Amino acid sequence: MGLFPGLAAGYLAGVFDKPINSGESLQKGGIAGAIAAVLGIIGGLIAAAVNATYVNAANIVSIGRALGIPNYNLSHSDILIYQIIISVCVGIFNIIWMAVLSAAGGAL
Repeated sequence: MGLFPGLAAGYLAGVFDKPINSGESLQKGGIAGAIAAVLGIIGGLIAAAVNATYVNAANIVSIGRALGIPNYNLSHSDILIYQIIISVCVGIFNIIWMAVLSAAGGAL
């Protein structure tokens, strides 16, 4: 998902800022992508919190049974904590991914 926004952010940063050399173009593109990804991680955290309010433990246990995972007990706070942790991990990966792709877009 971050491929096209990352390339676009880097390319647009390179086009509108008109950097003097390619090194500066890579830097501007990387910064633009990192800023966009940080806004994405904030949105991901909000989405994880909203999702955790609608998901209950019974739904997760039934999905686990369908996948062949043995019974386990989850509280509502466990669900919230796990969703936020996963959201942060995915968000950190997204920041790195979009910064690298934005630097590549800045090189274009």
